[in-house]
Amino acid sequence: MIIKPRSIGGTDCNIIMGGDPIKLENLRKEFRGEVEREDLSKVWAVQLGKWTESLHLDWVCPPTEDTKDQFVAREGIGYDGGTAHVHATTDRIDDAHEIGILWEAKHTNSRSTMRDMVNRYYPQLQHQLYCMDLNSVNFSVIFGSDEPTFIQIDRDDAYIGRMHSYLCGFLDSVIHDIPFTTARAEPVTAKSKGLTLFADMEGNNRRGGVIAGFFF
Repeated sequence: MIIKPRSIGGTDCNIIMGGDPIKLENLRKEFRGEVEREDLSKVWAVQLGKWTESLHLDWVCPPTEDTKDQFVAREGIGYDGGTAHVHATTDRIDDAHEIGILWEAKHTNSRSTMRDMVNRYYPQLQHQLYCMDLNSVNFSVIFGSDEPTFIQIDRDDAYIGRMHSYLCGFLDSVIHDIPFTTARAEPVTAKSKGLTLFADMEGNNRRGGVIAGFFF
């Protein structure tokens, strides 16, 4: 049986770097074509996020002729079976500036914190920056029914390099049909970096920033 793994996306990176053995094994079987991709059409939280995403993005980054959604494919991860394709599906790109601004939007419950969300989605965010060849992403989150709050996440090339080594290990496990299990592969490494937290202060045109002392 010849296995040709499909392209790796940001959600795959979250699972591979997250280290949950059940999710990892399900993903490995999916890449091998042994099981179908999980149907999320009946998962309330996922569908709610899809319905609020358009309003969310329009609130933090109003659409203009310079904004667009974009799909990018990029080769470049070598592993035992060859070269893997990686891709990123972006929520919104603002090209009004010399360097495009990448936006990623999420909707979660009111009990979560920004630190929780950054830790959870850091692999996906860094994967997007790699695929887009950009230096930062604006990560915007709706907590419960509150207005969106966003922070700027910088590109972390050291983390991306380590993540790619795990992706290669995962792909090798797909090709050779061997289990791929690990504890959480790599925690967020920004241990001493203060992240700027932006909260909408008056409508969606004025924002105030405070330095948030997040330690991961």
